[in-house]
Amino acid sequence: ERPVQIFGTKYTQTLEPEVQYLYVPHEDQTRLPLFDTSNRSLAFSNLFSLNRFTGADRIGDTNQITTALTTRFLDEDGRQVVDAGIGQIFYLDDREVSLTDTTPKATRTSDVFLKLGLNLDALNFSSTLQFTQEDYRLLNTNSRLTYRSPQYGTLLANHIVTNRDTVSEQETLSIGGYTNLSQKWQLGAYINYDLYNEQLYHSNFGVRYDACCWAIEFIAERTQLDNDL
Repeated sequence: ERPVQIFGTKYTQTLEPEVQYLYVPHEDQTRLPLFDTSNRSLAFSNLFSLNRFTGADRIGDTNQITTALTTRFLDEDGRQVVDAGIGQIFYLDDREVSLTDTTPKATRTSDVFLKLGLNLDALNFSSTLQFTQEDYRLLNTNSRLTYRSPQYGTLLANHIVTNRDTVSEQETLSIGGYTNLSQKWQLGAYINYDLYNEQLYHSNFGVRYDACCWAIEFIAERTQLDNDL
């Protein structure tokens, strides 16, 4: 770590390399049922997970080395203001356990993951980006912006892009929040818009009364179904 000064404000900058070696032997699990197991979602922290899958229905075999480099900026009170990092996995063997097919995964490196976080008191921003291993093309992004005010309430925006520039590309924008109408009444709303297909996918509107010992809320919800209803 080292002291730095940006626009007259003093910070402590850290440089944090991280290396993990993970070995999980292969076991035949094809006769075991699949319930709620899936591939791990887009997240920088998942690079260091001990299992390639969520749930307990499958244990992913692997022989890999994960590397990451993170830098953080801390203010004089030790509060994290900026968090940025880059990471990638290097595979030493093929991975045979899968969820859908029996073809071993033979790639020698994972995609490259970048993360960026910004914490400015009431305003928080975080983003994870995934670049392809072949040509470093942007494939997936997940960005979240949050504003919290003790007086007015909370506002949230989330933008997700998956499988960019492919036939299965998806892009969604979610915006929601709530505000305090009084000490006991709250008003909230949420929308999820499909930018790729240009349609409102999900929305709800609600009002809540909270009397400390008990609470009641009413919500109106609209959802786009697969049958276009």
